[in-house]
Amino acid sequence: MEILIVIAILSVISITAIYFYNPIVQIKKTRDTTRKNDLAMMKRALEDFYNDMGRYPKPIEICYDDGLEERIDGYGKPATICHICSKKMSTDYSSFKAIPSLNGKSICDPSSNSDTAADYLYDFDNADKPLNNSISWARIYTKFQYLEDRSITEVECKEGCGPKPFFPYNYGITTNNVDLERKNSQKCNQERLYQRTDIFCNLCRGDDGVMQCSLNKPVYQDINCTDYCQL
Repeated sequence: MEILIVIAILSVISITAIYFYNPIVQIKKTRDTTRKNDLAMMKRALEDFYNDMGRYPKPIEICYDDGLEERIDGYGKPATICHICSKKMSTDYSSFKAIPSLNGKSICDPSSNSDTAADYLYDFDNADKPLNNSISWARIYTKFQYLEDRSITEVECKEGCGPKPFFPYNYGITTNNVDLERKNSQKCNQERLYQRTDIFCNLCRGDDGVMQCSLNKPVYQDINCTDYCQL
């Protein structure tokens, strides 16, 4: 009997160890940490660039492809996408030479290969096409491999984020004047709108129509902040 008890305890310990220290899971988490750090660094660099230049980077300054894929995003904004990986950039702009805060840094998705699908996606305002001299907002998307990462839920990308209709990403950052594009989005059709502040759900547009909602935070149509919508 004692031997059976010991065997049972060892089995539980082994299963627990495999669950928490599964090498494949740990690799995914490590890669996702790199992704999260890369996007945080690029978010700061984008705002620094805007403060200096009065616009966000053109595709040639931050991407390795031309950014000619034009679209209308879920908010009705004209947008263009291109892909980010410092190792694939042209010689003239390699390692983000045009972006002081990123100059010389190596930033690529850990799973980057010859295909663009694994690379970071730069989604930006193209209302000023083709010159792109007044890019007023930008987003950067990636796809986490560890799907239980709580950051996916925090940015509300559990069902998918990124360009419609496929919404292929599950994490992203934005500049300070735009929100992520989400699969579960719908247009706001209520007078009263709400946003979360810490743990509270607060009114940001009342019956008087005065808009106090932040453009870079999720907006909701209910007092519990569960019914997400797009402005």
